[in-house]
Amino acid sequence: MKLAEVVGLLKVNDKIKLKFTKMGIVFGDNLDDNITKTHTELAKDTGIPYDDWAKFLNITEIAGWLNETMRLLSKAGERKLIKDLSSGNTNTADVNAYKALKEYNAQNSDVDNSNVVIMYLPPEEEENV
Repeated sequence: MKLAEVVGLLKVNDKIKLKFTKMGIVFGDNLDDNITKTHTELAKDTGIPYDDWAKFLNITEIAGWLNETMRLLSKAGERKLIKDLSSGNTNTADVNAYKALKEYNAQNSDVDNSNVVIMYLPPEEEENV
């Protein structure tokens, strides 16, 4: 699912949804570079104010999509490093990068999609008969 499609699922008014959809498209057009940028870097590169980027990046659904995308990219990076290590043309830095990426992936392997619902049920009133 593309980031702009995630924005389409948000329950916000049409004006905000249009702005966030544009931001999602801009972000997705250069995903490889943008995924590691801060809100201020995105503002410099796109002309969209940094506070808009900060709000956008902190929306729960957007942040979840970004985290999942980073998790997938890091898994792919681990596989690429394994391939490179098997070529025999590696050095200590390559091995250390693999170990660090493997540790990162191990820590981030569990996806928590749980939601917590808290309800208050007032005590039943006793009827006086």
